[in-house]
Amino acid sequence: MADYSESIAAVKKYIDDHLTESLNLGTLAQAAGFSVYHFSRIFDAYTGVPVMKYVKARRLEKAVILLENTGCGVSEIAHRCGFNSISSFNALFKQRYGKSPTDFREAKDGKNPAEESNFPEDTVGEMPHTPEKSFLMRIWAMNVEIKQRPAVRVAYFRHTGSYLETGANWNRLLAWAGKKGLFTARPLFIGISHDDPATTEEDECRHDACVTLPAGFAESDEDGVGYATIPAGQYGQYLFYDTIDKLAIVFRALYTEWLPQSGYALDDRPALEINLNNPAEDPERKGKCLVCIPVKG
Repeated sequence: MADYSESIAAVKKYIDDHLTESLNLGTLAQAAGFSVYHFSRIFDAYTGVPVMKYVKARRLEKAVILLENTGCGVSEIAHRCGFNSISSFNALFKQRYGKSPTDFREAKDGKNPAEESNFPEDTVGEMPHTPEKSFLMRIWAMNVEIKQRPAVRVAYFRHTGSYLETGANWNRLLAWAGKKGLFTARPLFIGISHDDPATTEEDECRHDACVTLPAGFAESDEDGVGYATIPAGQYGQYLFYDTIDKLAIVFRALYTEWLPQSGYALDDRPALEINLNNPAEDPERKGKCLVCIPVKG
């Protein structure tokens, strides 16, 4: 079983030790030894909360301690807890605890707001993962195949925005591939989602619509097309057939239910969506694809 509890515990300690600093997904992913994309999903799977929400909660909890046990001014406490502005600190504190930092300090009612919080307790390694021999795990074992995939060279067009609005970008790629005569080579059409919508604003999420290229293809800079190599490696491969809005649910289930019990560790390669149909041509407007999670071990 892949156990990331030590990595998550190390990240939590890093957060506590660096609360006054500017913390972002890249810094925290580096501390955990993951790519940004994979890190946010693993942290969420093990703790039940997005990592940046966890950071805000730890900063507020430290602020409570300082308000109760020091005479520091609210502005200094905000700074010592890593908040860039007193207004954002006041707003977040009141949103969580129901009163401003000043009102909380003046009330001195003997209650610790942290005790009334609905924020999850520190439960690293204690998330209710599906037992290895449970019914659900047997279902996963029947439906997820470990597959070695070769390296492929691809051309791609990038969409920045909601993952639910990638259709126009796919049409752009299809038109380009047709113009280049690529359909005769029976290419694969592969989607790569670079961001986790749980931690990245929806309009900032990046998705690449890719087509595999035959040997000897003459690459040229035109029409905004990019080129990349998807490296070879093992994948946990799940056959998906549903409306595209369900893809996010499948990805989360694979990371939180299948992966921890699979016996495999996550590898630092992008997850893939290998398309097997065009949803626009499906009678039920559903997409059929292989969802591929990169693994090793």
